[in-house]
Amino acid sequence: MKLIFLGTVGVPPLTDKYMFENAKWIIQSSKKYNDGKVIIVGHNDHIQKGIALNANENRQLGYWLDNEYKKKYYNIGSEFSRGLFYSYDMNDDYKLKIFQVDKSIKNDMAARLFEKTNISMFCLDLKATVQDNTNFLNFILSINRYNSIGAIYDDKKDDFGVDDLILKDMYDAILYIKDSNNTSPLSI
Repeated sequence: MKLIFLGTVGVPPLTDKYMFENAKWIIQSSKKYNDGKVIIVGHNDHIQKGIALNANENRQLGYWLDNEYKKKYYNIGSEFSRGLFYSYDMNDDYKLKIFQVDKSIKNDMAARLFEKTNISMFCLDLKATVQDNTNFLNFILSINRYNSIGAIYDDKKDDFGVDDLILKDMYDAILYIKDSNNTSPLSI
């Protein structure tokens, strides 16, 4: 099994199409040497299966992977209530810096619901859980506020990095971490 971190800099909608072409090539190449199983790590917006409500019909990497591999593509979105992360600062010449947020809990319906569980970290399989609870099914089938903080961030705007989406249309599972920490950039 291979673990791949995909990322490109480009002009949407081509960026995700190029990531898909790269992923497809890696998956095909992997079949020559092992079982062809690959883990692709990416930002929530990139791995989602559906077309985001605010994406202006742009297709994401996950959309292309889901269409190509059908049930073999299983994606896990991530969610957090508060924490630290690296991003480029829109208000400071796009300098890379660490941001600290706790606003997700206020503006993000999914984070607020997950926070109420008092469980600091869990993975929620959206396909398995829907059969047990009508209220939960209604939640994941309704438009909700969801964390989508990415490579660029604007800490001056309250709703920056929070999107409207239908969880069930976008992800197979959600990994929730109450308090996140920033990554450590590699020095090359």
